[in-house]
Amino acid sequence: MQLDYVDIFYHHRMDKETPLEETMWALDQIVRSGKALYVGLSNYDGETMKEASKILKELKCSFIINQNSYNIFNRTIENNGLKTASEELAKGIISFSPLAQGLLTNRYINGIPKDSRIAIDGRFLNETELNNKITAIKALNEIAKQRGETLAQMALKMFKIPSSTLRYYEQVGILPEIKRNKSGQRAFTDEHINRIHSICCFKNTGMTIAQIKEFFSYEDDECENIDAILMLLEKQKEIVSKQIEQLKKDYIHVRKKLCYYYDVKQSFKDNKPIPCWNDYENMTVFDD
Repeated sequence: MQLDYVDIFYHHRMDKETPLEETMWALDQIVRSGKALYVGLSNYDGETMKEASKILKELKCSFIINQNSYNIFNRTIENNGLKTASEELAKGIISFSPLAQGLLTNRYINGIPKDSRIAIDGRFLNETELNNKITAIKALNEIAKQRGETLAQMALKMFKIPSSTLRYYEQVGILPEIKRNKSGQRAFTDEHINRIHSICCFKNTGMTIAQIKEFFSYEDDECENIDAILMLLEKQKEIVSKQIEQLKKDYIHVRKKLCYYYDVKQSFKDNKPIPCWNDYENMTVFDD
């Protein structure tokens, strides 16, 4: 690399054949020799990372970050303790493959391009994996369109929903029947993804968890509960309508303030008296 040192030197994989102390001592020597400023660990689970962190702390070696695969499809760090342990120890996490090697983009929506990773080298991403996920990919893509985003943009925003929040939704019953795969990862179906989207929309309008739970409870028998569903949604629509009206008023106030302070700025520039805010409070503001 033609560098005197690197900022972070990663140990990329746990090695069960080598004592953890030996690996950490080697990382410490790399930092002490000036070849790296900090240590990073990659693909560790929570408990092993805690042990490694303890050893490095005793060695007074600066360990600052974990590197792990983390995306909508791969939630391993939520289940192997790494995410929780990192929060407890104040260690960073940097995600690799946040777009699942291109699956969480529009790259494969309409087939496999000739110059794609799958077509050229299927060692790490293959057609079978794509076929297993294509239904979910297309469903996610539709949700992204509704949000005015690309699938990639939405996928990168997934980190704004903490895993603890998803666990809470699962515990209170508004995100039910989530199965685990062989690795213990949550396996979200198209229905789960659509449910999460609905939950976010309802919460954005001010619905409580109890109200959301009530709404979803009616879905078991929509025919029997149709009036209750409509009543709940009509009530929420009225609340949202009032919110929109208030936002419109607030928006007009902000625009008046903008006009006022632009004129104040011009007054400073022209060395003229500052305008009176009362004149702007009663002004008519037209839509853009």
